Formats: sequence, structure tokens, C-alpha cells
Amino acid sequence: MNVSGALVIGIGASSGVTATAVTEALSALDGRFPGDPVAVRAVATIDRAAESGQLRAGLRKHSRHWSLAVEGELPVLCYSAEALAGTIVPNPSASVGQRVGTPSVAEAACLRAATELGEGPARMVLHKFVTAGVTLAAASSAGSPRALRPVVPGRVLRRLR
Repeated sequence: MNVSGALVIGIGASSGVTATAVTEALSALDGRFPGDPVAVRAVATIDRAAESGQLRAGLRKHSRHWSLAVEGELPVLCYSAEALAGTIVPNPSASVGQRVGTPSVAEAACLRAATELGEGPARMVLHKFVTAGVTLAAASSAGSPRALRPVVPGRVLRRLR
């Protein structure tokens, strides 16, 4: 598999989102990439969303449909609101900014993570869209993929279990 072509999926969810809503939203994302299974390098989100058992359950269930670009468990990169707020995105939202402290979760998280995992700036592959209370976006890394650094300021690394 061409790891450099793998996507970083950015995800944001309203509080109270269900695992079913997450899997439905991820299926909608897959539908925007017809053909082979979607190749995924990592999932990225805001730190407080990563604590949602429903979000993690939906990701666990749906990730079986993806072609993982990494060995082992899918990495979930969790960023603080402050770290995400410093990322320039194509579609910021003032209402999201008021609620969570950053004008973007899905787009900012995937762009930040894809930049971290590649050489140079990332590019947005799929602008944010919302379905069933879940916001999704996708970015890809520029250049050759880099190893995932265990410690990055403003980020926590989790594995999808």
C-alpha cells in the first residue's frame, strides 16, 4: 500500500452522539471515495471528543472497513482546543469556536495531523461535512510519510482499542 496516499480523517461530534451515528457518518465519508477501501493513516480530533466511548465505539466498528496504512491499532491523535485554534482552515465556524474554543475541529485536526505525519504542509482532500451530528473532513500528507512522534505539544496519542 502507498502510505503517502493514506488519509488522515478529522472527526468532531456533538455531545451525546451515538456509536451508530458515528458509523453512519463514516460510511458517508467512505462513499465520497469510491473504489477500493479507504486507506487511513490516522484519525484526529479534539481531546474532549476522544474521551467519548460512543465515538470510539463507532470508530472501532467502522475502521474494519478501511485499509490501515499502519501496523497494529489505528492511531487517534487528540489535540487541545488551543492547538487546533492555531490551525488555518478553509471553513471555520464561529459557533463551534464559541462552544469548544476553536473555530474548527474536523478540518483543523486532520490538517494538523497530516502535516505532522508528512513532510511539509498537508492538503485538504475532503472539506468538512456534517451528518448525524458528526463532522468529518480528510487531509493527506505531503512528501514521504514520517514516523509518528510519541510526544507533540498540544497533542495526546491514543490507540483505538
